[in-house]
Amino acid sequence: PASAPASPPSGASSSLAHVDVKFLSVGAGAGPNTRATFVPPATARVGALRSEAYRAFLAIATCNGPVVRRHCAYNLPSVCAVFADEHADELSNIVEFLSRDPDPETRWNLAAGLLETVRLLRRDVPSDNLSKAFAALVRDENPLVRVNALQHFAAITQLLVRDDEVAFKKIAIVFQNLHELSEGNWRTQRLLVTQLSAVANHIPRGCLRNHVLPALFQMAEDSVFLVRRDVMHAVVHAVRCVAIPAEQDDLLSIFRVEWSQGGVYWMRAAFLEAGLRAAATYSRGLFTRLFASHTLRLAADPVINVRVRLALHIHELAAACADLPEFSTAVELLSDDDDSDVCAAMRDAELRIASALADRAAIEAEEARRVAEEALMLARSIQEQENAARLKVQHRASPHFRFASLQGSMHSRRSEDVVSSPKKDTSVPKLSNAKPKKRGTGGSSAASAPPRSGSGGGHHPRLLKASDRSLSAENTALDDATVSDRPKFSTALLNGLRNLTRKKTSKS
Repeated sequence: PASAPASPPSGASSSLAHVDVKFLSVGAGAGPNTRATFVPPATARVGALRSEAYRAFLAIATCNGPVVRRHCAYNLPSVCAVFADEHADELSNIVEFLSRDPDPETRWNLAAGLLETVRLLRRDVPSDNLSKAFAALVRDENPLVRVNALQHFAAITQLLVRDDEVAFKKIAIVFQNLHELSEGNWRTQRLLVTQLSAVANHIPRGCLRNHVLPALFQMAEDSVFLVRRDVMHAVVHAVRCVAIPAEQDDLLSIFRVEWSQGGVYWMRAAFLEAGLRAAATYSRGLFTRLFASHTLRLAADPVINVRVRLALHIHELAAACADLPEFSTAVELLSDDDDSDVCAAMRDAELRIASALADRAAIEAEEARRVAEEALMLARSIQEQENAARLKVQHRASPHFRFASLQGSMHSRRSEDVVSSPKKDTSVPKLSNAKPKKRGTGGSSAASAPPRSGSGGGHHPRLLKASDRSLSAENTALDDATVSDRPKFSTALLNGLRNLTRKKTSKS
């Protein structure tokens, strides 16, 4: 401090040393006439410096230089670790701002550290800006940015949602457009499937039914074997998370028929992967109800690859369905198969099955754990249904809903009145305003002028005035007529006027 300059260099801010020199107190050896300097608390000095540092970061994070913003996005998690206690709300605004940055490398850096940023800020601020930034990065136009955002898709979703349906609505657009995220190479699809499987138990069941499962089925049909296998595992887990038996049967009714009896062998092979995964994660009762019979029927599949695959993993089904008659039938069919490879795979099948069923205590303990998990999932699904029904009742009881319903009923009544009451036909012009047209020009013969005489002479002025008075008088009666009477009334009127005009023309 003694060697520090009296003032900072031009263009530089004061350092901590300058602050300490500025607020140094008088030592013990100072004279009695020496004036003491006020020493503020250390926390106040540090707080002022932290505020200045935050304002400096805000200035450079929103500057015009893309390279500077790129480094700010890279260091944003560490900045949040320092300033999250005092400026969490402002930092969430910076996160949302950088997620819309025109520079793709800035967005790429932001997406790479988004998990730590959300973890540091979510505890102190609402999830509005963070949800907007997450949705923007996951749906980014640049595939590399999307991959970075998908790396921690499940963890970020859990932090933002926290099993709250209201918070989930802020990022629901991400799940409503999963087909956009699945577009790309098969590695991106595998990453997305893995993240969807990890987050399945933390999002509403309606989203699983309406958005996640259809997207998984679509990816399974359009992609390669590794993606199909991961999709089957994710489908099994998502169906288990749905938990309500009626909805599970409805979701799998078409899937089991199409994939276990599909016309192409790779669909049946993929369904076998789903059955093996279900046997490893479901309770015995749930597996028997949803997958057991369709999986064991693959022992009679016409393609050798499917039968070999089932023979190699038949012991994995033993703990879940060894008591079923279909299991014994499948073992017999595979053991007596015509193909040598299938028979070779079944040589030690009995030993493998006996080994899988040896530790009954461990099997029963695992079964109890799975039953308890499924009971919790079922309770949560029922609670979600009750919450949805209660919210619907509250919405219907709200003044806004009643006002909207009143407006809708008034609009429907007005529409009924308009339909029931006859309108005047404004498409037919008044006869007094109809301009005479020559014959053959596309005009109506009833509204056209009387034909000229053979000598080419024009109409008499008195005749035109008389006809105008007659037409004007008849127009009043025509306006008062109803729509149903108007066509007959107009035809009779025009015929009479035409005869009258012809008589007067012939006399003149």
